This record gives sequence, C-alpha cells and structure tokens, in this order.
Amino acid sequence: MLPAQTLDADAMLAWLGWYIAEGDSRTGKSNCVRVRQGLDSSDLPAVKQACRQLGLAGSESTSDGAWRWSLRNPKQMAVWLREHVGVGSHEKRLPEWVWEASRRQQMILLRALMAGDGHAPDGWEEKGKSRYSTVSERLADDVQRLAINCGFVASKVWAGRVWGINLSH
Repeated sequence: MLPAQTLDADAMLAWLGWYIAEGDSRTGKSNCVRVRQGLDSSDLPAVKQACRQLGLAGSESTSDGAWRWSLRNPKQMAVWLREHVGVGSHEKRLPEWVWEASRRQQMILLRALMAGDGHAPDGWEEKGKSRYSTVSERLADDVQRLAINCGFVASKVWAGRVWGINLSH
C-alpha cells in the first residue's frame, strides 16, 4: 500500500467532475483511468491544469478532435473510482465525502460536471438556466442535491433515454 498523499481539494473536485462526465476506468489485467475533452472546449486548459495540480503521472494524446489524459499505473485510482464513483455511465455517482465539502468546493464540482455533461449557456451561473444530463439515476439524484446545495432550484425529469436536471434561480 502506498503512503497517504495530500491532494489539492479544489483540483481533485474539478478533476472528479470531469472524470464523472467525460472519463472511464477499468481494473483487472489492463488497468486504465482516462479523462476526455474536446479539443475545441474552452474548459480544456482547466482540465489539464487540474491533472497537473494533482501530480498524477499521466500521458496526453489527441485524436478525432479530442484530447485524452491517461493515468500511468492507475490501479489504486481505478479501484478507488470503482468503489466510490461507480463503473460505467449507468452506475456513476458522487462519492459520499462530497457532502462534507464547503459550498464553494461543491460549486467547483458542479461547474466541472456542467462543463462535461451540462447544457449551459455562457453566464449560466448568474442566469441560472441550464440542464445536466445523465443515464445514471443515482448521479441525477446526486447532481440535483449538489445543485440545491449550491443555491439553485433543481428539478429532475426523465427525458426518454436520459435523466435531466434543470437548474434555475
């Protein structure tokens, strides 16, 4: 077992939001933890910065209009993500310790989630009109709770193939 590490909580929350929205992991013979972001995304520099701030050894690649960051030797991280965040888009959820974070830190997580799977126009935080989509009902419940904790009115709706969380002020 590796010794405990101190991580930048803000960077971890941002990375976690992007991972939940745009990442995947596998354990077993081929351990893998990856985060993906479109090359044209205005959030790409922030995703890269969070990866660097966490000091996790990884490699970057680009193809098909997307940037990918892959963690090197990710077994412990992949196991942790499987246990606390779920596996596959249908099982994803927020880890329990998120509810102990400050409102400011919960907003960092909500911003990262919205940057990945949200439909948010510029100024969404002030205007309060946005929507988060996921196939995971558990994650939909968690994002609704997170948005309410951050001061939004949030309603959950089934949209045929995905759950939508409508955010407003």
